[in-house]
Amino acid sequence: MIIVSKKSKKGFVLAEALMTLILVSTALCFEYEQLKDFNYHDKRLKKQYQNATQERINALEVWYDYAKK
Repeated sequence: MIIVSKKSKKGFVLAEALMTLILVSTALCFEYEQLKDFNYHDKRLKKQYQNATQERINALEVWYDYAKK
């Protein structure tokens, strides 16, 4: 517990409120960046998975065509 005189109490409360606002804003910015990066990587990985799946399907079709000959 911090002991503060009555004269500086208003300034202390204001400073505390500003520090809280700065910390919350920083946390929100950090979370936004994390979410943005997650969505970017999620889209990229889904596209890579779709490409790999399509390549696998194409390879199986070529193999079946070769095996039929």
